[in-house]
Amino acid sequence: MKWGYENCTEKWIRENESQTLLGMARSMLNFKKLRHLYLVEAIHTTDYLRNISPTSSLDGITPYEAWLGFKPLVKHLRVICEFIIF
Repeated sequence: MKWGYENCTEKWIRENESQTLLGMARSMLNFKKLRHLYLVEAIHTTDYLRNISPTSSLDGITPYEAWLGFKPLVKHLRVICEFIIF
């Protein structure tokens, strides 16, 4: 296996994204004073919400839309005690 510049950059990007998801999930749990027992579910929720949210790197479209070609449905999202779940 060759360890070139691309591999180091890709590894850094993946690590940075993982830390971002973890930080967002912890923020959601801390805001609602929930135990970290729900950390895995909060990470899944954070990842899901990021994939259906517009991003500037894709010129304002969502990653979901870029991948599948149509806008994601968001009617199923509900606010429960100010905590978004799906």
